[in-house]
Amino acid sequence: MGDDHPLTLIAISNLANVFRKTNENDKALDLFESAMKGNEKTKGVDHADTLSAYSDLACVYESLGFHDKAILYYHKALRGQEASLGRDHLVTLTTANELGAAYYSKGALEMCVKLYQRVLAGRKKHHKDDLVPNESVLDTMNNLALVLKKMGRLEEALALFDDAAKGYETVQGEYGVDLAMTMSNIGDILVDLDDLDRGTETLRHALDLQVSRKLGAGRVSSGASIERSETMLVNIIYYVKEMHCCAGS
Repeated sequence: MGDDHPLTLIAISNLANVFRKTNENDKALDLFESAMKGNEKTKGVDHADTLSAYSDLACVYESLGFHDKAILYYHKALRGQEASLGRDHLVTLTTANELGAAYYSKGALEMCVKLYQRVLAGRKKHHKDDLVPNESVLDTMNNLALVLKKMGRLEEALALFDDAAKGYETVQGEYGVDLAMTMSNIGDILVDLDDLDRGTETLRHALDLQVSRKLGAGRVSSGASIERSETMLVNIIYYVKEMHCCAGS
């Protein structure tokens, strides 16, 4: 069939995906590069298979820590998908989200925020008529909030975390893992904003959710579990208040 036959290129990509799943990224990289070159040659740079090969290659480069290379190929995939599918197509938004994550890994947080904001707006548009919150929207909201928190844009992050927490509780219930983590982030921000009473209360609630999850939804913690959790919380609250007292002295 030849190295550039469509079935050969599919087989190469499939094998590369196996290596990627087993974290043999060096082997995956060589195969994805072969698939990319074959698709460019036989189908053109704007074909869906070529664009998919760009994304696959970018993902492996990102896993290997080559952020600039990953960003380069994500941009190639994104430009092609924008032209062929549109800016707000779900596939395009997925690539934009992955590009934002690559910029985050590189430390380019402003670029990451812009891309996450675009993805959030696009996903909200797609799911605006859903009866319950869509988890991809909530996850994007949460990821954007995490970046804003890291940048010190605490009020913006807090508003997003609040919205995400409400959505997670609706979708996953009171004991969902994402709700507990989001509540913990809300508590951290409230403490950073010197709202210690609300902050510590929110941290307490987040800890209770995590303990309840481990013991089973709706079950009451008992004995050593309660004691360990309360000790953790007391230590957290003591540390937080001490740090703020020292900062103000």
